[in-house]
Amino acid sequence: MNNKFRYFISGKVGIGKSTLANALIEKLTSKYAGFRTLRSDNGFVLKDITTSNSKIIAKRVSDRFEIFPEVFNKLGINSLDYAVENNLPILMDELGRFELTAFNFRKKVLQIASDYNRLIVVIKDERNPFLDDLRAIAGMDLVYLTEDNRKGIWQELGLEFYEKTK
Repeated sequence: MNNKFRYFISGKVGIGKSTLANALIEKLTSKYAGFRTLRSDNGFVLKDITTSNSKIIAKRVSDRFEIFPEVFNKLGINSLDYAVENNLPILMDELGRFELTAFNFRKKVLQIASDYNRLIVVIKDERNPFLDDLRAIAGMDLVYLTEDNRKGIWQELGLEFYEKTK
């Protein structure tokens, strides 16, 4: 297993950020922890990779989302703490705007992003103070996917290009 890898992946919606992150983590290690953000019928859920526990983080209410920051502050932090305590590589897929009021979770993510050597982080392609701080930490480890470069990035990383069909 590679003892050091740090990838921060960003790009437009649907470009393949999560697909690339999943392929990378599975190539680099057989055991990892962290979380995935997944669509649900009426919003989004946070799913712990180790336990498969999932909780609603955002529920669509007419034309807006009701956000549940306590899920990030409990389930999200627990999944990250488990990874750190067990010295496991971390996958954080995907960070965006729903975390803005989950202050303890944001602090934990930024600390791990600064200090941890084995992680893959998917960052939504938008601006907010949390994501801007994360991009600043990522620095040269930030991979920005576009239609023009995504096949080449897969090859650079030693992966066989896989395009998810919608």
